[in-house]
Amino acid sequence: MTAAENLIQLPPLVPSSTASLSGGRAPVRTEADEDGPFTIAGVVPPVLDGLLLLLGPNPMWVDDVDSHHSDDGDGMVHAISLSEGRPTSTRSRFVRTRTLARRWGAQSPPGPLNLAGPLANRSLVVVADRMLALDGRGFGYRLTSGLDTALVEDFETMLSTTMGSCVVVDPPTGRSTFLGSGFRGPDGLVLTELGADGIIGRTTPLPLPYQPDDPPIEVLDDLVAIGLGSHALTWRSEEHTGDPNLVFDLERPSAIGLLPRGGTSGDVRWCSTVPGVFTAFVSLIASGTGADGVVLRRDPSPGDDGAWRPERTGGWLTSFQADTRMQSLRLEALDDLELLGVAIDPVAAPDIRRYAYGVTADHSVIIKYNFRNGSTTRTELPEHLLAGHPLFWRDPEGRSDEEGWLLVPCFDRSTHCTALMIFDATHTAAEPEAIIGMPTRIPLDAKGLFLPRAQGR
Repeated sequence: MTAAENLIQLPPLVPSSTASLSGGRAPVRTEADEDGPFTIAGVVPPVLDGLLLLLGPNPMWVDDVDSHHSDDGDGMVHAISLSEGRPTSTRSRFVRTRTLARRWGAQSPPGPLNLAGPLANRSLVVVADRMLALDGRGFGYRLTSGLDTALVEDFETMLSTTMGSCVVVDPPTGRSTFLGSGFRGPDGLVLTELGADGIIGRTTPLPLPYQPDDPPIEVLDDLVAIGLGSHALTWRSEEHTGDPNLVFDLERPSAIGLLPRGGTSGDVRWCSTVPGVFTAFVSLIASGTGADGVVLRRDPSPGDDGAWRPERTGGWLTSFQADTRMQSLRLEALDDLELLGVAIDPVAAPDIRRYAYGVTADHSVIIKYNFRNGSTTRTELPEHLLAGHPLFWRDPEGRSDEEGWLLVPCFDRSTHCTALMIFDATHTAAEPEAIIGMPTRIPLDAKGLFLPRAQGR
């Protein structure tokens, strides 16, 4: 660390051909504050006034290059500041997790560190005016607007379970819903509702014969959907001490559970199908027999066993029909392209969404899906650009989930830095409105959110 700014600066990793440790996904080795220079091609929309925040796995060390998994990296958060469309600075910080405190000697944040997540590398959310870095396996870490790790968030000791990384926020009320699980058992899940004031309201236990791995959820006014995969968390001891292992069970069906809002554990209905993993909900519509919608899903290949461990994001866009009477789940792939991830408009209710924006797993094509009529728009990137996770932000004057801006951080192979592409989401096939060349690089696995100036102060 430098004495003047206390920023972490690490030596280079040993060169590797492992996909998650090389090229645009390679971890960066230093925290940084940069004021430029920036290059701009085109005109950045002045309405983009605030902070673009991105969080992803960024390993400080790699014990075994051959067995390294992309999800195992330490959480690192990056901020790009925009002032009425003008980029002004970038900042990068590691989240000061319990793992960093133990292995690196970083100063521990206040709060119950032993109950916090080990990596804080999976999602960045704002709930009850708190910005949290989450990994789904413990309490989250509250971050300041300057990206400092302020504390381990337990909501004034009211939270007694882990905090899942998929958090659904209702924009009109500020109420949040997420899943968690007990730190020492019993097996199963707990659905938690959190008020805009940070006070935990209703909690609903959902018993299961095993411990799932951080399932995604989606929420309607009167229904909650849970995407249950075929992986389970297992501990070396009956006391559930230490961090768990993730084991895939080829005999365990995957399922979508449907629970009426305000219902009890006995009201949940699990609609099962073949083994696999749900990584995100894209849309959800209640039906007379259960629910329909679109998810991102990964399926095992023939021969995969308990060692199968897919990345926790991305997959194939898949429509589903969940029938609670038959407890069955029908799946149909919408496309044959594997996606790195998709962006949706979190302001739009899941039953009125029409669009999703994706990037192919090879980072070369941006796709806009209209999953109501099945149409797609594909935009191939120039060869020197590799796209990361897209982000949709609705224009303040926008009235639908295509009236806004698509922000796509890219790795520029000509500069080895990040280039931020900005598209008018209504016309993604057109040339981007602007491309901002950054002075630093943000790994392609990072994803996050845009905070307008009033929120990102």
